Amino acid sequence: MIDKAKLDENLTTEALLERLLALRADLIRVANDWLDSYQDSFSSASAGNSARNFAHYLALRSEDIRPLQGLLARHGLSSLGRNEPHVLAGLDRVIQMLAYYSGRQVQLPYQSYCSIDEGFRALEQNTRELFGDKYYARSSYIMVTLPSKAGDDPTLIRSLLESGMDIARINCAHDGPEAWLRMIEFIRHEEQKLGKACRIQMDLAGHKIRTGRLAKREPVLKLRPQRNYLGRVLSPATIDLIAEPSPEAANGINTMPGTSTGAVTDTDLTTPPKLSLPEEIIDAIQPGDRLVMLDARGSKRSLYVTDTIPGRARANTYKTLYMTPDVQLTWRHDSPRRLGSGDRRRTLG
Repeated sequence: MIDKAKLDENLTTEALLERLLALRADLIRVANDWLDSYQDSFSSASAGNSARNFAHYLALRSEDIRPLQGLLARHGLSSLGRNEPHVLAGLDRVIQMLAYYSGRQVQLPYQSYCSIDEGFRALEQNTRELFGDKYYARSSYIMVTLPSKAGDDPTLIRSLLESGMDIARINCAHDGPEAWLRMIEFIRHEEQKLGKACRIQMDLAGHKIRTGRLAKREPVLKLRPQRNYLGRVLSPATIDLIAEPSPEAANGINTMPGTSTGAVTDTDLTTPPKLSLPEEIIDAIQPGDRLVMLDARGSKRSLYVTDTIPGRARANTYKTLYMTPDVQLTWRHDSPRRLGSGDRRRTLG
C-alpha cells in the first residue's frame, strides 16, 4: 500500500523507484488473488493476458496513486493514467526509465501480461467485436437511449441511424416486451434499407423499492417555543384559534357547549397553525383565558389566549406540545368547560 504521508515532493529517483517496485508487487498479488477467486472459470495460472490485464487494472484502481502520479509527472514520466490496455507493461516501462536514471540494474520478477502493442491491438479488436465497425471518421461510438415513442415511429429510428447512431440502447426499466420487440424490428428493417449495421444494447431493470399502502395515522400538530442554547424560552409558540361551526351544529343537532370541531392545520410555515373551535367558544374566550390539555404524550400543557378579534383568537404556549384530534381541551375562565369530548376532529389540508 502507498503511504501518502511519506511521499516527499523531493523524493529522489531511487526512492521513487522503490515505491514503484512495491506498487508492482502489490498489483501482482492482488490480481492473482482476484483471479483465483474465479478459479471455477480460470485460475491465475491459466488466465489469458486480457483477463490478467483486467485484474491488474482493478488492483491499480483500488489504490490511491494520485500523490505518486504527481511525483512521476515532476520527473517527466508517465503518470500511469492511460495504462488501461497494458497496466503492468506501462508500469514496467516507467520502472525501467527510473532504473536508468538511478544507474541501477533492476531484475523484475517474471509476470505474463499484455505488451503495450498487444494491449492496444486487443482493445481495438474487442471494441470492434462489441460495438461493430465504424461508419464515420471518428474515434467514438454514439449510443442513443430510445424513447418510448421509438416503438411506434419507425421514422424516428431511421433519422437516428442517418444521424450516426451506432448503438441503440433499450432501457428495460420502461415500456414492455411488445414495445421492445417493435423497436428491434424497426432497427433491423432500417438497417437493411440504409445498409448500416446498428448494435442493440438492452439494459435490464435494476431492483426497485416498492412500498404497499401506507398505514393511516392520525395527524399530529407540534408546537415548540424558540429557546436559546441554555433552553430558556426566547419566544413562545403561537397558534390561531378560528371559528368554525361543528359538523353536528351544521346538521341541526344540539352539541354541548365547548365541543371542538378539532380542525387543525399547520401547512403554512409563514403563519401560525390554526385550531378550529365552535363559533360560540371563540366569541366567548377572552385574553387571559387558558385552554388546558393532556397532550398526545400525556403531558399537561396550556394554551394562553393573548388576543381576540371577532371570529378569531391567538394563543401561546411556553412548552412543547403535541396535539392530535382526540386531545381534549378544557377552557379555563370563570369555570372549567370541557372542549372536545365525544367529538370527531379532522385535519385541514
